[in-house]
Amino acid sequence: MSYVKKPTKEQKKEWIEKAKEKHKFAREQVETIAKEFRTNPEVITEYLQFGSKFYQYSPKNTMLIYAQNPGATYVQSFKAWKDEGFPVKKGEHGLAVYVPVKATLLKINENEYVQLRYATKEQKEAMRSGKIEAITKLNFEIGNVFDISQTTFPPERYPEFFDVGYPSEKHHAISKALTEYAQEHLKYDVNTSDLKSISLRGTHNGTTKKIHVNQLLNDTMYLSTLSHEIGHAIAGHSPGSQKSVAQKEYEGDCFSILLYSKLGLEINDARKRHFAGNFREYEEELKARYQDLDPEEMEKSINQEMESSFSHVFSKFGQEIENMQSYIDKYTKGQQHSAEQPGKSNVEKYKKKYARQMENYESDFSIDR
Repeated sequence: MSYVKKPTKEQKKEWIEKAKEKHKFAREQVETIAKEFRTNPEVITEYLQFGSKFYQYSPKNTMLIYAQNPGATYVQSFKAWKDEGFPVKKGEHGLAVYVPVKATLLKINENEYVQLRYATKEQKEAMRSGKIEAITKLNFEIGNVFDISQTTFPPERYPEFFDVGYPSEKHHAISKALTEYAQEHLKYDVNTSDLKSISLRGTHNGTTKKIHVNQLLNDTMYLSTLSHEIGHAIAGHSPGSQKSVAQKEYEGDCFSILLYSKLGLEINDARKRHFAGNFREYEEELKARYQDLDPEEMEKSINQEMESSFSHVFSKFGQEIENMQSYIDKYTKGQQHSAEQPGKSNVEKYKKKYARQMENYESDFSIDR
């Protein structure tokens, strides 16, 4: 397949080399974070807390943003910030992200294709009349986004973008909200039960669709446990699943930390230790599974398994968080998260705009413009 383009061979070569450099940079950033995950599980906890703010993005893009700026809170393209009336400050460097880019190709003959942007007037007319077939391809290029801190947006107005968290006295209300969400949306039966021991905080059964949470837990521990068990439900964990207990517990903890972070709740040391333990157990299980491979291939396989597992949870979280938030809003309506919590209208306004980010990127970077 050949492409007829106006750029000279020298220009094309230069563009290809720059593209390779950008992709190499992005790949190295992601690989560095992945290696840190393996050596220090606490880094994953920090990343999950970070990722809860970027659930609209792919796990790889979230990891890429985190690698470049762990303090990022809300990002948009250069054009999007300018259109909002808060341009990027001079001298600021963008954060690299993978951007979906659509390219329309006109099929001139079996071996010749022309990008729409370089097609002649006659070729475009032939396409519109159906005489020439048009094919749309989706590629991923490296684009740039900028954090709110890199723009002229007033810092005192940052709370308009973010929920600042719920105090401990609201934990009981949030648990009631999540219980109703699980019962109505997930069709699970949630019970506060006598589990005979404080060491057993909760159970999940994907076959009977029942969740039990220990009645001895205080409001904060109850909410933490409930979020973990709901994570199992949303991830589709059941006795018939091909996933091991270690993988299920790892995924359940990932979900719990994502949810806790999204709600602005503290991830205590006990939760971090629990997560680190499940992470190590899952890692050892994978090492045993791939022990017959050479060291390099084993590392690659383990990283792929863990990335796949995390991506699954991250995707499910992104699909469900708005549903969960609607139940939480119902139970906390009229109760401010803190003295500085802004009006709901502003938060909702930016949530809706946030959901259109990738669509905006596509139009910002489209090569068919």
